[in-house]
Amino acid sequence: MARVVMASVGKMQPSAYAKGLRNFATYRYAQEFHATATKAGSPVVRAYLLGHALELYIKSFLLRAGLTSTLLKSKKYGHNLELLLTEAKSHGIEKLVRISPQMIEDLMKLNALYPESLRYFSLLHLLTQPKIPPLARLFRLANTLSKGLEKHVAVKP
Repeated sequence: MARVVMASVGKMQPSAYAKGLRNFATYRYAQEFHATATKAGSPVVRAYLLGHALELYIKSFLLRAGLTSTLLKSKKYGHNLELLLTEAKSHGIEKLVRISPQMIEDLMKLNALYPESLRYFSLLHLLTQPKIPPLARLFRLANTLSKGLEKHVAVKP
């Protein structure tokens, strides 16, 4: 059984191993949302699940890059896919995965809906669904992130 060791001096801080487990768990959750998005029938649900998968993939990279979970949960980043990707690019995510300008454009379109319209159900969705951008490239982006980040966020004993 794996041990999670906490530092005992001063403020309690998770060990490097515990942080690695957190990063990998975030990545695995992304894979689960991604896999479920491929099977969802409703376009709104499909787009939401894919957006959440992309958010978690990017956050797993940023956690591994040294950003704190507190910062990533803050209002500055929250669920904003565009800001998260911009931050990931500044930390070198493109050394691991290729992200085309078209993927970024589609991500920006999804981001216009994802933080609010897709995350929270509205009765208005029963009358008119939000305009979902094409998801094909974003599914390719999720596939690329899944493959490209696997070794990067792997837990090292």
